[in-house]
Amino acid sequence: MKIKKLHNLFLFSFIVFSFITSCVIMPEGQKEEVKDLKSIKKDEVIIVGRIVLDPPLTKKEREYSGHLKTLSDFENKASFSCFNVKPSKDKTIVEQNSKTDGYFYAQLGKPFYIKSSNRTFYIGGGNIRSSTLSINLPARFKVNVERNDKAIYVGTIIYRRDDFDSITKIEFVDEYDKIKRKFHKKFGNNIDLRKSLLQAVK
Repeated sequence: MKIKKLHNLFLFSFIVFSFITSCVIMPEGQKEEVKDLKSIKKDEVIIVGRIVLDPPLTKKEREYSGHLKTLSDFENKASFSCFNVKPSKDKTIVEQNSKTDGYFYAQLGKPFYIKSSNRTFYIGGGNIRSSTLSINLPARFKVNVERNDKAIYVGTIIYRRDDFDSITKIEFVDEYDKIKRKFHKKFGNNIDLRKSLLQAVK
């Protein structure tokens, strides 16, 4: 019984440490979700897209259970780090801290609408976490923003995973017409959604 309790305690401690570590290395400044146009300033733009994991997380996989239940707001979400210059392959996020441009969360499978400064930036890595798993999402993309943009659609990324939660394939899909209809239903027709698909960088 004692051995089982010690095992459970070790497992819980490891999960908490892993989550805290991932939070520590995330760049400062969250790119917030946009709920209405009133929150958008003159020098800001709405970044619109969609992240898909295939196969999707099961109910059990996505849960933050037990002592981690307070983190339930992060369930079924992917987080991505952003940079104001092309991120280096050879340096960690901490080492590139002066070049970071925040981070954002995206609900898996659903369109995301995040607020960002009206300038081009880069996405340099992501992950999905829960009580039972951690999936690294390869990402090296350029988000091309023009000076007069108020909203841009960057595309849909589909991450294919295997039974060991390793990403085996990344696909880009252009769902502009579909997402545009959802965008105007949410925000109205007084704002234009320009297509500016993600550009993969080496």
